[in-house]
Amino acid sequence: MKRWIAAVLIGSTAAMSLAGCAGQNPTPETDAGERYTYRDSVSNMATNWNPHTYQTADDAYPAPFLRVGLYGFVFNDALHPVEGKEPYTAYRIIPEMAASEPVDVTATVREGHPEFGIPASATHGYAYTIDLNPDACWEDGTPINADTYVWSMEQLLDPKLKNYRATDYYSGNFSIAGAEEYARGGQTERRQNSPDGKSVTYTRDDLVTAPDGRYTLRDGSSVYFSLTEEFSYLGGKPLSAYEALSDLAAAADQDGCIPVTDAAMETVASALGEGMDPLLFMAYDYTYPAVFFDTVGLYKSGEYQITLVLDKSLSGFHLLYSLMENWIVYPPYYEACLKQNGELWTSTYNTDAATTMSYGPYKLSAYQADKVMRFEKNESWYGYRDGQHRYRDPVDGQEYSMYMTTAIECQR
Repeated sequence: MKRWIAAVLIGSTAAMSLAGCAGQNPTPETDAGERYTYRDSVSNMATNWNPHTYQTADDAYPAPFLRVGLYGFVFNDALHPVEGKEPYTAYRIIPEMAASEPVDVTATVREGHPEFGIPASATHGYAYTIDLNPDACWEDGTPINADTYVWSMEQLLDPKLKNYRATDYYSGNFSIAGAEEYARGGQTERRQNSPDGKSVTYTRDDLVTAPDGRYTLRDGSSVYFSLTEEFSYLGGKPLSAYEALSDLAAAADQDGCIPVTDAAMETVASALGEGMDPLLFMAYDYTYPAVFFDTVGLYKSGEYQITLVLDKSLSGFHLLYSLMENWIVYPPYYEACLKQNGELWTSTYNTDAATTMSYGPYKLSAYQADKVMRFEKNESWYGYRDGQHRYRDPVDGQEYSMYMTTAIECQR
């Protein structure tokens, strides 16, 4: 909902205030009467607006000025009508960085790309081609094509970089096929042996005993009882809530885990009561295998076309809503801003004006940390010329351009 509100406000009605018709202190800059500065203030100045790593609402502030999603939402008016709705009481979905709405190609991709695991019974909702806006470019005029989208997604999901925003593309309803497996390749995570308190992933037959009496999986992976992890099938309680397990707690490591041994299993079973299999409460280490990016469901299918493959069915409003944000980055700056220190990678991309390249309605012209950000019109933006980013005032009936304000200055 937050993404929708931001897009609508920047894309339509708020654009009227940015035009100098209303808003927060629009100030004429020249005697020509055509230049206006929209002055704003924030409690905390953005420090990192990298679409791959930003974490806070403060750092998201510059996004609507500098970048645009594949699709956007504008309030309805005479130019963007919604049947049965008065002006500015509903919204329209419009293509932005896309040239048109997605085309469902589930059946074709299911047959031609079995590696993406589309269910055999699926006929729609899993794969789409998206034609890209051929007029979209970076502020320096560099074209934005299918290669830009595919390369940027590969960087976003790169397992070495561990980008914070990578989970946006596989942890929710919008989940790109193979994205999680690629992003977590080589990483180890703890998993509960039972997802529901009834069935188990590994039985006693899957365990082997090490010389010291500890159990492992057959491939040598560790197994243990986590005393601090909460179990839904224990009413949300952890094992540490059971007083009978206090002796085991004294032997737990810093993560609250103890090795699985015969004695530990007997103690857990006794503490939980008759009929409770201790393996329901076992955890194990799972290491994601390293895979190549071509296993990820995003690929170039034309110079200005990408094909998107999902591992959960998604369509209509929910699909377009998920594509309101964008993941693309400017390759020369992105690569120059990456630094490696041992196994840790850091990036200074989108942390000042010199490391920021816009493809939205404004560009970052000045930045002083913790003081001020200034945006000016990005004349390379397609929206100033496509005839789509206009609105009709319901009061005077006149047609106006959106984004008429020429500068936005934000101070702390």
